[in-house]
Amino acid sequence: MMAFCKQCGSELENGVKFCPKCGAAVESSVEVNTTPPTVSEFRQQPEVKAKSADAGHGLAIGSLVCGIIGIVLWFFGYTCLISVVLGIVGLVLAGNAKKEGNTEGIRTAGFIVSLIALIIGIIITIYLCLVVALVGTAVNGVFSMLQ
Repeated sequence: MMAFCKQCGSELENGVKFCPKCGAAVESSVEVNTTPPTVSEFRQQPEVKAKSADAGHGLAIGSLVCGIIGIVLWFFGYTCLISVVLGIVGLVLAGNAKKEGNTEGIRTAGFIVSLIALIIGIIITIYLCLVVALVGTAVNGVFSMLQ
């Protein structure tokens, strides 16, 4: 005698406590439906979407990687402009991971590291622009004195 899940209609093996397809609990004390449900029975039941344990895990890792690469790029001059972009991308990835229900610490770490990469990247970019402006002014002053 074959048993079927009352939620999704998939076949169940004897002795299982949860449906392998939809995750619905199988009640062993209740009579098991031995006929597959009809199409109309499927349409009456709401679709259950179970969140997986690693929802948004890849996004959280991506956020952390963007933040770390952004910090590394501080040390190569004007590549800190790329660290600003990577900081923004990391923050967006961390936000999307949170929307998907990710509660891991790696998401929080990715958010913080990306935020630091963004803020310090902006500061270094401004600093480098000021240095170039000062050097340009000094060189222009030296050339005007030589004339």
